[in-house]
Amino acid sequence: MSLKNLAARSKAAMQRVDDAELSPPGALKPARSPVSNAGAMMIMQPQITAAEKRAESAEAKLGRALSVALDRLVSVPGRRRKLTDEQFSQLRANLATNPLIQPIVVKRIGDDKFEVISGDNRLAAFRELGRVEIDITISSTLDSEQDASRAAFFANLLQPSLPDFEKYVGFQQEMERTGHTQTELAHQAGISKSEISRIFSFSMLSPLVLEVLLGTPSALSATGATAFVSAVSSGKITDADAAALLRARVDQKTTEAEMLRRLEKPLTAKPVKLTVNRFRFRDGRAVKCDLTTTSNGIRLEFKNDLDRTWIESEIKKLLTSKYQLDL
Repeated sequence: MSLKNLAARSKAAMQRVDDAELSPPGALKPARSPVSNAGAMMIMQPQITAAEKRAESAEAKLGRALSVALDRLVSVPGRRRKLTDEQFSQLRANLATNPLIQPIVVKRIGDDKFEVISGDNRLAAFRELGRVEIDITISSTLDSEQDASRAAFFANLLQPSLPDFEKYVGFQQEMERTGHTQTELAHQAGISKSEISRIFSFSMLSPLVLEVLLGTPSALSATGATAFVSAVSSGKITDADAAALLRARVDQKTTEAEMLRRLEKPLTAKPVKLTVNRFRFRDGRAVKCDLTTTSNGIRLEFKNDLDRTWIESEIKKLLTSKYQLDL
């Protein structure tokens, strides 16, 4: 933006603000000197930055969005609300053909940068679309990093598409920062105590399950988490079973209802199929004994009582040679 255009923008905005301290600045003109254009811009940079700040302050008071270059915006890791690939594709397609209705919310950091408070997904979509500028609104009330993080969380909390697990993560972080109880957090967020208790059911899940949810937060609702906790505590399934069910839901793209129906029945191990061997013993052509063995037993069947008595005696001798007979 040229100095002339910047001065005009600042003046036009300030004329509409009834604030004595925001008086229109004089037109900024580079002093005539033999220095190069690059040198002149370097010399005038402090005045340019000051003029930008005055213009932004005036336009913000008018409730007007500002348009800034994308490279002036800084995203904080972990603050961006996680969307599925499909949700993000829909957002990007919408912004490709429609104007940005809701500017992203930022706070100023330094003279030339802004930290994104709310709107990281819109910013990411603009970057993928090859845009160079985006509309912002500047918040002047978020002084600390904690204030910014809390504002970002509670802004996302109002989004109906925010997964329950991400709500839990945000509430857990807020609890660690402030030391507030679940009841106090519910009051701040404007939700019922039963609702926040439902959300905190994720805290009782095993690390195996939480690991899956960190990659796919939408895979399990708070209601599903409650069902998992109940199934594990009652012995229907193990923590490993719960994680396997959740991974299968993610991999096979099944619904949560289909996954939870499997909790209606205990997950019992399949019975082991026994290996059976059969032998027949003869005396000439006459069958004397049938022997059946399995992995855990032996069965003998005789055609007459005499043979049975003899074999019984021989088996006892064999066993007592190794073990003590319990009478």
